[in-house]
Amino acid sequence: SDLALARLPDSYRRVIRLRNWERHSFGTIGQEMNRSAAAARKLWSRAVERLGLELESLDDSRRPAKKPRRSVR
Repeated sequence: SDLALARLPDSYRRVIRLRNWERHSFGTIGQEMNRSAAAARKLWSRAVERLGLELESLDDSRRPAKKPRRSVR
C-alpha cells in the first residue's frame, strides 16, 4: 500500500524500491546508498519487516471494532 510505504523512513523506501521494484543486487544497492552489500541486505530486511508492521497496522485500523461479548448467566 502506498500509505504504508509513505510511513517508512526515506532509506527504507529507497532500499525497497531498489531491491523489489528495480531488482538491483545488494552490491549495487550498497554502492548507491554508500553502504556495504551486507549493510544493504540488513537495511532491506529491516525495511521489509517494518513495511509488514505498517500494513498490519493499516489493516487493523480499517476493521470495525469487535463488540464485547456479553456473559450468559
